[in-house]
Amino acid sequence: MPVSGVEHTKIRKILVIGANGFIGSYIVKKCIQLGFDVTATYRKNPDPFLTSSFGNQVTWRHLDIMNLFDVEESTKGMDAVINTAAVVSFNPKKKKEGIRVGIEGTANIVNAALENNIGKFVHISSVAAIGRKKAENHINETDIFSHSGFDTDYGLSKFLAEQEVWRAHFEGLPVTILNPSKVIGAGPWGQSSTKLITSVYEGLRYYPVGTTGFVDVRDIADAAILALQDSFDGQRFIISAQNLSFEKVFSQISQNLTLSKTLKPLTPNLASFAWRWSKLVSTLTGKEPVITKDNAKSTGTISWYDNTKSTEILGLQYRDPLAAVKETCSVFLAGRNKNHTFDMLEF
Repeated sequence: MPVSGVEHTKIRKILVIGANGFIGSYIVKKCIQLGFDVTATYRKNPDPFLTSSFGNQVTWRHLDIMNLFDVEESTKGMDAVINTAAVVSFNPKKKKEGIRVGIEGTANIVNAALENNIGKFVHISSVAAIGRKKAENHINETDIFSHSGFDTDYGLSKFLAEQEVWRAHFEGLPVTILNPSKVIGAGPWGQSSTKLITSVYEGLRYYPVGTTGFVDVRDIADAAILALQDSFDGQRFIISAQNLSFEKVFSQISQNLTLSKTLKPLTPNLASFAWRWSKLVSTLTGKEPVITKDNAKSTGTISWYDNTKSTEILGLQYRDPLAAVKETCSVFLAGRNKNHTFDMLEF
């Protein structure tokens, strides 16, 4: 049943907030497999692929996390809440929205969880919330967001969201925070981290020169289940399988998509020109910028993430992220022939 044989006798009813998204959908899928009673929330409309795949195993519920009364009603009667909601964007035009949702939306969720005596709250954050202090970093759970020139607006929004979670913890809410690194997996194509695949397929010719952590999306779902244990109250875990260069990962994506083009390094000077040009094009056309200043910052650094705590204390066993790249590319190509907009890997 539950991951690693862990018993969750106190937890049967789980609310997954942001279940319509990339990470949230895998958490729902894992919860279903383990026999939990799952309520899954969506902001606009549930994706048809997910409603078809999950069928009557899930109760779908519309939720606006900016509406406290809506959140309070959604959390009533739940044993645990797993929150994946966030504005995932490096577009500077979405900075205010991202920070507002991060602070106010998260505050509404944890306040409702406190009000309704939720037994466990698992918050899916990001390594971006831990931040980077310099061009090359070795990062673990003790590091703190420093507002340095190497940090991003997205990271700031995630950091501020975490402050609301920690505040609620000090007020009595049992919490665990998970900080995933760059995520690999099939999902809503062209959104969030699935852009790693779709961008290369659609003609991206440059790879960032940095190094970062990569993790299979299914590992995050496994970690979320493990985090439900009482013993992890007040803990943070970096969820990252392996530190790899973008060159290595992009090369593997290109090979597994059977593309013949040669990828080139996006040097600092070229990246500086690229985000400025992209900003100009975005201003003139109204379209999302292909690359932003924050993109360039986040992918140009060398960041080594220490996953020791997640393996030794949380008990997470990681999948090979490069094997996940191969599997994801295969699923993408198969779905492409059928005009799929959403696919998922099997556990």
